Order: sequence, then structure tokens, then C-alpha cells
Amino acid sequence: MKQAKGFTLIELIVVIVVLGILAITAIPKFLDVQSEARIATLQGVGGVVHSANGIVYGQAAIQGVEKEPGFGSVTTEEGTIDVLKGNIYTSRKNLMRAMDTDMNMYNLTGYPGAINVGTDGRDNATNEAVLFTHDHYIVGNEGEEPLDFSDIAAGKQCFLVAYNDTTLDVHGSFSYRVKTDLASDDC
Repeated sequence: MKQAKGFTLIELIVVIVVLGILAITAIPKFLDVQSEARIATLQGVGGVVHSANGIVYGQAAIQGVEKEPGFGSVTTEEGTIDVLKGNIYTSRKNLMRAMDTDMNMYNLTGYPGAINVGTDGRDNATNEAVLFTHDHYIVGNEGEEPLDFSDIAAGKQCFLVAYNDTTLDVHGSFSYRVKTDLASDDC
């Protein structure tokens, strides 16, 4: 009599159960890696924002505009960048000229702690901050129309905000340095 070769039904069920247990333990770790990658990307963008601001501040010092009390401008190969006391004025237009990123970037109003300088005839002069995110908030907007922070804060918390700080320096005036805040609860 010839012996049949193959796996029994019990052996197949055991293999499926073992694979299921492995999948249950591996999937959460894989999802956590994606979350960590999103957070690391946003942290990297924050570093690029600060580096770009340092470069622009150096150019402002060379061009003699780092101590101007209001708006000044720095001329670069990418175009003119608006500055406040040598620091990049945080608008989408200025940051696009100062740095290269594939992140979605939107002008943002209503961000706590960010300045509101009012209008003085400059593009985006009433925008207080810039939002960097992996998500698209407005299809076809291309980031030109400002988003309101109260709308963003109610949604998914996975973004970076760059803004000019309103704290006073040692001389009692605003320093306008560029700061970044990371919201990563839902990454």
C-alpha cells in the first residue's frame, strides 16, 4: 500500500494559528514604526526651518538689515525673503524661498504665541505662522489661503508649526526669532 504524502489538517491549523499569533504581535510594531517615521520627518523639517533661519539671519547681517526695527528684506538666489530683526518672517512664501521641502505647507492664523503684525503691503503679512503636515487640508488651495488654527486643533494632531516668537529679549523688545512646535499625538 502506498503512503500519501502531505500535511494533515491539524498540522495546517497549527501553522495558521502560529502565523496569526506572529501577525498580531508584528502589526502593532510596524504601525508604531510608521508613527515614529512621521514624527522624525516633522522633527527634521523643524531642524531645516531653524537652519534656514540661521542662514537667512547671516545674510541679513551681511546686508545690514538684522537690526531694523520692523520689516526688512534679504535678497537670495531664490528671491526676496521678508525678515523681522534678521529672522525669517514666517509665511509660506518666505519659507519656500529659504528652504526646500516636499512637506505640505500652509499659512496659518490664530496660533497662540505667534505674532500678528497686521498689513503693511507685503504678501501674507497677516499670517502668523506656517503649518507643515503630511496631510492635505485643502485640495487645490496650494497653501495660499490661510487656515485657522482652531480648525486644525480640532482635527488630527500630527503637524509642525513654525512661527515668530513674541517673547521679549533682554532689551525689552520682541526678538521675533523663529520657533517651532510639534504636535505628534496622532501621528
